This record gives sequence, C-alpha cells and structure tokens, in this order.
Amino acid sequence: MLDKAAFLAEYRISDEQFAESKLDWGELVAIHDEFLANRSEYLAVANFISERLQTLPGVHSIKLRVKDPAHLIEKIVRKRIADPTRDIGRDNYTTALTDLIGLRALHLFKDGWLPIHDAISGTWDLHEPPVANIRRGDPEELVEQFRSAGCEINEHEFGYRSIHYLVRSRPSKHEYIAEIQVRTIFEEGWSEIDHQIRYPYEMDNSILAQFLVVFNRLAGSADEMGSFVQRLKRDLHEREAAAASALSEKNALINTLQEQIEQLKVTRPEKEKLKRSVKDIERSISSPTTLSLLESAMGKFAEWSDGVQLGSIAASRLPPEARLMRADLPLTASGVAAAQAAAGVARLTMPQERLAPKPEKVPDEKRSGQSPSESSGDGNGE
Repeated sequence: MLDKAAFLAEYRISDEQFAESKLDWGELVAIHDEFLANRSEYLAVANFISERLQTLPGVHSIKLRVKDPAHLIEKIVRKRIADPTRDIGRDNYTTALTDLIGLRALHLFKDGWLPIHDAISGTWDLHEPPVANIRRGDPEELVEQFRSAGCEINEHEFGYRSIHYLVRSRPSKHEYIAEIQVRTIFEEGWSEIDHQIRYPYEMDNSILAQFLVVFNRLAGSADEMGSFVQRLKRDLHEREAAAASALSEKNALINTLQEQIEQLKVTRPEKEKLKRSVKDIERSISSPTTLSLLESAMGKFAEWSDGVQLGSIAASRLPPEARLMRADLPLTASGVAAAQAAAGVARLTMPQERLAPKPEKVPDEKRSGQSPSESSGDGNGE
C-alpha cells in the first residue's frame, strides 16, 4: 500500500502543499492501485502502437514507457497544487492525463519529421492538433512548415524541441490516448540529459540552466550539420552523375569523329594527325578528381558555416582540412601534401595540369644584384 509520509518525503511535497491540493489520500491510493493492476494492458497498447510506428518511413528507433504508478500520483498532486480547482479523480484520470502511455519516434535528419507526421496523421485519429515545440531563433522556414502541416507552435522557454501528438488507439473495446513525441536523435540526447539534470527539483537553478542552453545550441548545430552533410552527399552524387554523363557523351563523340576520320579521303599522315588531335581533346577533358570534389565540399561547408554560432564557439573556425584545402589557397604539390598531412587527409592524386609550376632556381651570381623584395619570391616556392 502507498504510504503517505514516505511518498511526500520522496517527492519533496510538504504537508502544507498537500493540504493546499485538497486531495483525498484514500482516493489517490485507489487510483494508484487501480493503475498498477491495469498497467499490463497499457503496456500492451504501447507495444501495439510501437510496432506500427517502426514501419513508418524515416523512423530510426522507438522508445516507449507506461507511467509509473507513483509518478502518476505525483503528477496529480502537483497539478492540483498548481490549480486547486482542476478536476482530477478516479473517474477521469485516464482522460485528464494524456501521457499515461508515452512513445518517442526518433529520426536522423531535421527534415525527416514530415513523412512521419503524415504517417501518424493518416494512421490514427488525433485527440487534438499536434504541438511543435521550438526554440527562439529557429529558422522561420521550419516554423512555417510546422504551421502548414497543422501544428500549433509553442516556443519553449528552455529550448526544448519536439513535436507532440495525442493519438486515439482502440486495440480492444476500450479506447486509449497515447502521446507520441517525434524528434531527432540529437534533440533526444539533449532532452534526456536536460530532464535528468533539472527535472523536477532543479527547474529554477539558473547556473545549470545557462550551461544547458549552450548544450541546446550545440545539439541544434549538430542537427544542422547533419542536414548539411545529407545535402552535400546528394549534391556530390549529382555532380558525379553529371560528370559521368558528360564523359559518356564525350567518348561517344570521339568515337564518331574517329569513324569519320577513317572514312575521309585523305592521306594516311593527315589521318594520323587528325587522330592525334582527337586524342589531345580526349586527354584535356577528364572526370572530376577526388581533390576537386573535396574542394567543392569544403567550399559548401564554408558557405554553410558563415554566421553559424556553436554556442560561444564560432563555426567559422573550420576543421584543418576545411581551412587547408580551400580553393583560394596556392595549389602546389608540396602545399597540397603538407595540407593533407596536417589535416590527416589521405593523399590525393592530382592532375599535373592543376599544379602551380615550380619557380626557376636563380644562380647565385644573378641573385646578388636583386633587391630583397625581388629575391624573396611570393612564399610559395620550394
């Protein structure tokens, strides 16, 4: 049986606060025991919904829980302390509290929420419109997507991000309400740590709050970086496909030219000269090298990172490979090798025509008559 004194001590509720709630302890014990007896049914419903969620497009993983009976009683008490006029009792607690069954559908990329949203809306009847929790400063484009999908917007004071759905499920004659939270893996990580550190007894701790805000920004930037890499992969594949298509067209054109050369009524030396010209054209057109793709990726990363702040850390401080492999840096054989070594990047094959020519060595006797500015070079020589 639930002991009142032990319960109030564990959940840091004073006798005065409990008295303010105007709740009957005997009724709370009855709610506790009833929910404990029926908890296996709620768990079966949670598993039923979870199995369906796992089949939805874009869902990476599922977490589920059925509320602990003691936590259920704590929630009723705290809600009544906050609002003594609120009606929560044995006859209505299963509908007044909508998170007795809770599930989280996690996805990888920020824009992965929409297919999941459409699937949830098409699979279950919603108890009320979904709520999109956002952080102040989130992109207006994303907020507008939430609105267009029928979500109510809630700017959360602690930067919590997640989309909440209350769905009706009737696996048997009885109807249940379950809460489904949809968020990215990074949002889940921040939320779990924030909840563990702050809830429920450190909600007013300003020191913890400040560091958790920085952590929230880092998690948000990690989400943005994940989406960027996803787009970058798509862009690079499109570039490779376009290059392969152009190369195929070039080869077809060269074959046609070679066939036409064979049919020309000219001398053999003239034919051979024309064939050499075609070979020169063939060598001058090549597919993108690994280096050119890396340069493109680094350029896109630099564009993305401009203005992005990782808490107090400027994202413009690019990683070594992003700083060293920028297209605007001198491109010499030694410079590229040094950049690759410093950045830990595997050595890349470079077409010779892209290398800057080595400066000519000047004999000592000719160098003596030059001024310091003339003899110092541009700093790029070996």
